[in-house]
Parts: sequence; C-alpha cells; structure tokens
Amino acid sequence: MDERFGFRLLAFVVASAACFSAPAATLTTLYNSDLGEGRHPNSGLVADASGALYGSTRYGGAYNFGSVYRIDPTTGDFATLVSFDYDVTGVTSPGDLLLHRDGMLYGTAAGSASYGPGVVFKIDPSTGELSFLDSFGGPHGWGPGRLMPGPSEKLYGVTSHYGDIGFLGGGTVFEFDLVAGELKTLAYFSDFDQGFFASSVIADAAGNLYGTTADGGVPGYHGTVFKYDRSNGDLTTLHSFDERNGDAPAGLLWGKDGLLYGTTHRGGYHHEGTLYRIDPETGDFELLYSFDSHEGIYPATGLLADAAGNLYGMATRGGAHGSGAVYKFDLSTAVLTTLFSFNGDNGIEPRGHLIADSQGNLYGTTYGGGAPGPGTVFMLSDTGFVVAPEPAGLLLAAIGLGGAAWRRRGDRP
Repeated sequence: MDERFGFRLLAFVVASAACFSAPAATLTTLYNSDLGEGRHPNSGLVADASGALYGSTRYGGAYNFGSVYRIDPTTGDFATLVSFDYDVTGVTSPGDLLLHRDGMLYGTAAGSASYGPGVVFKIDPSTGELSFLDSFGGPHGWGPGRLMPGPSEKLYGVTSHYGDIGFLGGGTVFEFDLVAGELKTLAYFSDFDQGFFASSVIADAAGNLYGTTADGGVPGYHGTVFKYDRSNGDLTTLHSFDERNGDAPAGLLWGKDGLLYGTTHRGGYHHEGTLYRIDPETGDFELLYSFDSHEGIYPATGLLADAAGNLYGMATRGGAHGSGAVYKFDLSTAVLTTLFSFNGDNGIEPRGHLIADSQGNLYGTTYGGGAPGPGTVFMLSDTGFVVAPEPAGLLLAAIGLGGAAWRRRGDRP
C-alpha cells in the first residue's frame, strides 16, 4: 500500500460472468455546472487532507476556455480557482489534476502558438496562482495527458501524437523535472503500428512505465498496451487489441496479483467495451468481461477497488436510461451489479474516475446533464463500498486513467 501522496491507493480487478440489478445507490448532486464557473467537467477528482475536492472543466469559467475548481463535499461550497483565458495566455481546456506532496496542483492543458501544443501548469490551491512551467511541441510531442508522480521530484506522462518524426509520430513518453522546470523526452512512438493517442502511465518499483494507446497497433489499429523500460529506454508493445478482445483501451492499474488490469471503450462480444488483464512480464492477455447496454457501455473511466476486492467503475453510456452508469464487480461471485443509472436530469456521461471517502461514499463527475447543466459533481452513497480501518478523517482512494503512483510488483493495495 502506498500512502505517500495523501491517498490510500487501491488496485484490484476481477473476472465477470453475470450481471444483476441491485437496490439503487443514493445520488447527491454536489454541484451543477454553470457557464461562468465552468462547464463540462472532463476529469476525475482529487482531494486534499481536509477532504476538499478539486477538478477541472473543459469549457466555461470567466472566459469560457475551461477552469479549475474546488468544492467542499460537506457544505457544497464551490469556488473557481482559475479561469483559463486563451486570448491572454494561449492556454485552454485543462485536463486531469495531480495533487502533489508539495501541496501544489499540477496538470496539463492544450496550448497555442504562445505555448506550443500543450503545457505543464501549476496552481497554488491556497491562492489560485497559476504558473506555466514548460510547453510541448517539436520532439516533446503534442497533446499531453495526465501526470503521474515519481521519485526525486519528477513527474511522468505521455503525449498523444507527433514527436521526433513530426506528423507521422505517435507521441512520446516524457519526464518533467519539478526542480529544473524542464521537460525531457524519454521515448517516441515511432509509427502508428506501435500505437498513438496514449493518455497516461503507471509504474512499477523499478521505474518502468506502462500505459495504453487508444489507437494504432496491429492488426486493425484498435489500440495497444505498452511498456517503457527505464534500464535501456526501450518502448515495447505488450499487446495489440483486435476488437474481439477490445478496442480503444482506457487505462491500466495494478492488481494484487501483480498483473495489469484495464478496460476498453469499445470492442468485445457486444462491441461496447471490455475488462481485461495482462501479465506485464510475458504479455499474456485475458479477456475478463464484455459490457452490454443493460449494465452500462463504453467504459472510459478509472477503476476503484474497496477493501473486500470489489471493483467499481463507470460506463459513459447505457444503463437503465442510456445516460451512463456506476457499476460494481464482486470478485468472490464474479457478478457485475449496476449500482446507479444516470437519467440526464442528474447527469449524462460520467467521466474521470471515482474516489471514495472513509465512510464509503463515492465521488465523481458527469460531462453533461444536470440542471441547468452541462455537467455535475456528485456523491453516491449506499454502494456497499468496504473501507479498511484507517485513521480518522476523510481518506480518499482513487485509481484513475493515470493509475497509481510507484509501487512494488505484487504489493497489496
């Protein structure tokens, strides 16, 4: 278990054999998006030691180019920390946030001619001060994704396309040095066969990085699972999806057994998404579950596990009303249960990843829906989420598209 960054990081995945309905969990809407404060939440949430939640929106804010916000889940108090102004800074649409051990929020956002095709930024949560630390483009690639904390004040991530060979490049793996304030490109996706549209990475204890690309790979360009070897700089493909076992993988996490688990947005028996696992040493792949419209379809969010090994996640569509759902998978019975189905009025298309507090309540965002909309921040209670005994206070557990922090292979979460 890794608690260095203020969260209890959990990772677990299970096989599937059946789907059941259950008494609906209780949804509480903490915030409905507003144009002036931010609309279309497009990331998961992170939390500080006091339990305050932080997230970002793709649009809205004072200038309608996205925002970073803070919300108190106990009172519902909402504050916009930063409104991005493309006309002044050349930066728009912030992505997933990282709350670092130094107390600062870090993230990436789209850029412009002023800052290149993407930037690394820092926000002081106490003041809302925004700093741009470095920009992408050229050999660094375009379209940076979620940041992952590493040792020695380093952050790691991937870009979705381009890089050393220009428009034929599939993106990069990069390192950002917080002390030096500099980007360093570690590896390039040299062609589309190797994959492109990567979004995040996770790491093992040796510093090797693992991630997925949503496209590319052979046969068929349905996405890949890749490994970056820190010892020699090699970037290798562990698995290429073939649509039958998945299409457009959404991210990875570590299981208790030392295997990597993830979901795909499409593909599988019903062409509506899958759950899978892969051995990071051998590349052995196993399809565990194919989603269908009854429990939810097109999973594109992070995964979360409780102390009993139950897996929680969100499907962006499907469910009882077609607007997305929150599901639970029981390891001991191999049963997938739909806990809550969104209906539009309370949200559409849940994105990002779920997090949980010490009472077992789950928190997340929807990209659309709500009143007046578009988008919500919500809390889900009565989910059966099992919390391990921990010190008093709000303790959040989260595994998102970016995965967890550095860990030992086989560690129990």
